Amino acid sequence: MSESTQAPDLLRGHTASVLCCAVHQSQAVLASGSEDGDVAIHDLRSHEVAQRLNLGESGPVEVASAIFGVEDNQVFACSEACVFQIDMRQGAVLHRYAVNNDEINSLALSPNGTYLAAADDTGAIKIVNVRTHQLHKSLTGCHSNICAAVSFRPHNPWEILSCGLDAQLVRWNFATGRPVRRWQMGAELVQSDSTQAFNPPLAHSIDVASPPWAPRQFGRLVAVARGDGHVALYDADHVDPGPKKGKKVKGKKGSGGASGCQDSATAEEAGRLREGQVCCLTQEDGGHSASVGTVAFHQASNGRHVVSGGNDAALLIWDWTSCVPDDSPWARSMPEGSEAASSTGYLHRISHGRKVNAVATCRGTGLNTFVADTSRTIKAYSIT
Repeated sequence: MSESTQAPDLLRGHTASVLCCAVHQSQAVLASGSEDGDVAIHDLRSHEVAQRLNLGESGPVEVASAIFGVEDNQVFACSEACVFQIDMRQGAVLHRYAVNNDEINSLALSPNGTYLAAADDTGAIKIVNVRTHQLHKSLTGCHSNICAAVSFRPHNPWEILSCGLDAQLVRWNFATGRPVRRWQMGAELVQSDSTQAFNPPLAHSIDVASPPWAPRQFGRLVAVARGDGHVALYDADHVDPGPKKGKKVKGKKGSGGASGCQDSATAEEAGRLREGQVCCLTQEDGGHSASVGTVAFHQASNGRHVVSGGNDAALLIWDWTSCVPDDSPWARSMPEGSEAASSTGYLHRISHGRKVNAVATCRGTGLNTFVADTSRTIKAYSIT
């Protein structure tokens, strides 16, 4: 492991804590949202704010999530229970979606730009067709608490993944509105004397690896940032072997169960990984010492590295390929060029100095890692 306190470049422009950030896939710009209600577009070449729009129509609001659309200058951002479709070139709101019943925490856009997913505090996920501006589907019945994050799957056009403060990761088919499978966080490890044993494994953030910057096989993976300080990777396409295949979970809406979910839960066994879990970075492995709030596959590594930030004010860059157990199917079928670069499970630790709210990455060897934290500036690092 290497450690550093490298001084980052600063992207200024907000007047309150920055809550979210996202990098454009083909342009050198970054979108961010903050507690001041501003959505800002930063030029990554000049480090200047190119455009800004405040969403506080009737008072101060927080922008919890901001993402780029597939069309030039298009941004989707959420504040309270509304999603705003914005033309950042004009600095104008094109459309407002008010389909959620509580505060929205996370937005995601399908790869073809047709569907927008918005996860909220009720545990529901609303799927909107942004071409027709109509509600396509409401996904309910699995999350019994706040749904914290949502992501579309790159190779499964009708599937999304979600996680929440009920410590669940859920795979959905949003064409039918039904859950396909779920995982209960924390069931794979026996309680230890670690201080993390007292922190529940709430699922705060997820990310998937997407082409063209990651091998197709990596699209099966989902990284989860957990409240117990763990960063876990799951194979979302894993099928349970033996008699557990197809086993149903009985439950009712709002109970945390849902008919149609495949149950991956098993009795806790010492050191046993949960079915479908590829690997896990824990404090004992040198990971986070407090709750992890955000996680992302790093684009500059073609998905081989995971970057995470937590309440311990640390930024970890982890080579997950070195942590796959030898008897795992993933160890036998790793794509070419994904050989481990570290035997410790992570490459680098940065003492960031503040609680991390969000992380975004891009390709290249220059500034490629952007961190939103409890300050008014976005920190930009060069990580290779």
